Amino acid sequence: MNKLQRTPKKLAFEAFCFPGLLTLFFVTMGVCIGLLLNLVKNDIHSEILLLIISLIIFILNFNYVTCIFDKNLGMLILKYKGLSGTHITEYGLLEISSVQVREYQTQIGINTYRLTITLLSGENLHIYCPPINGVESAKDLEYSIYSFLSLVK
Repeated sequence: MNKLQRTPKKLAFEAFCFPGLLTLFFVTMGVCIGLLLNLVKNDIHSEILLLIISLIIFILNFNYVTCIFDKNLGMLILKYKGLSGTHITEYGLLEISSVQVREYQTQIGINTYRLTITLLSGENLHIYCPPINGVESAKDLEYSIYSFLSLVK
């Protein structure tokens, strides 16, 4: 999809979710232990094995997410798809208290967006978006969501 799709009753786009901090911690620890084993035992096989296991853990936890704000259902639907399967999470649109979008530039110069949806419960949903066709900046994406939901900033 990678395009902001908007109708009077639906706003949708595709994004991706990085693995959580715990997964990144285990990947980093696996690489560090592999390097230590290589230094202590001079055993390159252990290092390669731990690196492969760490990369597999990272890849299995990487997800694409489709964000659908649906006024007909009154729901925010997050469809997570990855190698480990599909998972759907739903939140009521009335549960959303605010939306914030920040723009970041990667080391290779690609703009990405971090979308933070804050619920009335205080829970924050973080979604990282690749460049989206039809969205010039983070403020455009934030405005599109705010105006669609009729939220007051």
